[in-house]
Amino acid sequence: MKPYQSLLTTLVVLQVVSVLLLGAMAFLNYQSQTEVSQLRNDLGDFQETWKQQADAPMKERLAALESRLGMRDPKADETSAALEQQMAETDALQERFNEIRNLPAPLPNGARPPGNPAANRPATTSPSAAPKLPPPSPLAGLSPAEQAIAQLPIAAEITAYEQAWEFYTINKGQLDGIKVDQEFAVRNPDSYQLLANVKVDSLQPEDAIVQVIRSTSQPGVAKPAVGDLLLDISKLK
Repeated sequence: MKPYQSLLTTLVVLQVVSVLLLGAMAFLNYQSQTEVSQLRNDLGDFQETWKQQADAPMKERLAALESRLGMRDPKADETSAALEQQMAETDALQERFNEIRNLPAPLPNGARPPGNPAANRPATTSPSAAPKLPPPSPLAGLSPAEQAIAQLPIAAEITAYEQAWEFYTINKGQLDGIKVDQEFAVRNPDSYQLLANVKVDSLQPEDAIVQVIRSTSQPGVAKPAVGDLLLDISKLK
């Protein structure tokens, strides 16, 4: 009989334990559902509050969010001020854009709309704005032969004339590259007409002696004189 009593006692204990476990599970399940429901309600309240404060300034919305979450960011005030400043600058730029867009269009011929008499005067071109014409060429009006003579480089100048021996002294010599038997053409500094051809007879370091080897045959043309120019005819093209 005792073995059966021990078995019965064991079964009763197991049933009691099972009932306790089921009760504990039911309690935990109920508590979990209650917490989930409470979280859903809190989330709904938070969303509703956010919607109601959507039109409030950014600073107030940040403050409400911080109060709701129970926290405070040390940089919240700085961030809020920066956002408000940016919004103010954006509004100012928008107003400036609207002012520019509403300006009246300019009238033809550079005239301005009424309201500014000084600006309504016709636009005039200042003298400095006029196109500058190139200066006239110094060779304009010369014949082709005179233009060729004018382009020859000046090699020297006659500084003296020895009438007894009929030779001329020029202001360039050996140091300037002048050579014996070198020929030059002579012209007056005030014209582009050739007077004669001369050839170097003797050299000094800083001057030289030349003699006429060919004179012009044109009547009325003077002989070479002091101040006339010697042209390097080797550069004649």
